[in-house]
Amino acid sequence: MRLVWDGEDWVAPMPRERAEPGPLPVPMIMRDLPAYQSPLGDGWVEGRAARREHLKANGCREVDPGEWKPDPNYAAFKAAKKAAGAPR
Repeated sequence: MRLVWDGEDWVAPMPRERAEPGPLPVPMIMRDLPAYQSPLGDGWVEGRAARREHLKANGCREVDPGEWKPDPNYAAFKAAKKAAGAPR
């Protein structure tokens, strides 16, 4: 028999209630990326596979959000530009 310490004495554990079964697991479907013009200026990139190939062919990689730090001067620059009435 299994016993647990309740702070004062060894007692038999209370039986757990069974949880209601959740929904059935289903596969996750990710849509393909919409086509976009390459920032490198060498045509259109259509889809995830084409994006991976494009990055590899140009010696580029995706930037991880943890390694990117916003420029502290950018917010001040943007505010000054907006105050001056310059177009975006």
